[in-house]
Amino acid sequence: MNRKACSIAISSGKGGAGKTTLSVHLADFWHAQKLPVALVDADVEEPNDALFFSFARNESHPSFRSVAKWDESLCAHCLRCKGTCAFNALLASHQKVVVYDTLCHGCGVCVHLCPHKALLMSPLQIGSITDGMTTNGLRVVSGTLDVGQELAAPLVHNTVTFAQEHISEETILLLDTAPGVSCSFVAAVESVDAVILIAEPTRFGRFDLELAVQALTKLERPFGVVINKYEPGLDCIHDYCSSQSIPILGCIHQDTDIARALSEGSIIWKDFPMLSKALESITNQVLDRKRKQVLLR
Repeated sequence: MNRKACSIAISSGKGGAGKTTLSVHLADFWHAQKLPVALVDADVEEPNDALFFSFARNESHPSFRSVAKWDESLCAHCLRCKGTCAFNALLASHQKVVVYDTLCHGCGVCVHLCPHKALLMSPLQIGSITDGMTTNGLRVVSGTLDVGQELAAPLVHNTVTFAQEHISEETILLLDTAPGVSCSFVAAVESVDAVILIAEPTRFGRFDLELAVQALTKLERPFGVVINKYEPGLDCIHDYCSSQSIPILGCIHQDTDIARALSEGSIIWKDFPMLSKALESITNQVLDRKRKQVLLR
């Protein structure tokens, strides 16, 4: 979908780097600055953006993906479907066909090959999408995967699509993605205009950042980096970004008081000038690059 406003994902190569902290604070900061923004929690296996806000309203919608189903009354047991599934979700014999929902990716190959129409695509509920408005007027959309469901990427796709279709095209979509470089990450970032990667200035942080950079480079998504928990002398992320010509959008310094306040699950940027200044710097970098049409790398 072509949107007038951009969509920006906030991602990290690993969990615990500060992805959700940056997402909720940047969204709240932009909203306070009168920028048209909506927050989309696309980390559907562990959605927690909503915990930071009080809501005036919340509406939940079921979400589905397509899986193959067998109709025994139409089956001639010809075994044309046997061995066709690349994910081993289908077992066929002369007596019965079994489709495992948890393995089925909904590609439809078996349905296409069945000459008797005994296999058809059927909707399977995999979770829910919550559309909410905070008490201060920030729109928050969250996807939540049902317990027992193993494929998160379809719900990520559904959550992002829901936000694109139900939120004004003049509104910037700020996506909080799953950590790492899994299928859920790819499903969230494949349609965005740019990605903000947040990283810790450690060897592990650099290694995981490099994986995320490799993935985004292959996906041809522009990106920049925010360094979290920075302390003077911890320059491994600076050095890596400099060597790869990756723009650094800002630094959030290590602060025990900030960490303690965040542990209470509150939006705290108004109480900490250092954090407010960092968010302002990140905002100016992103908006300036957007105006110049060189949004990130």
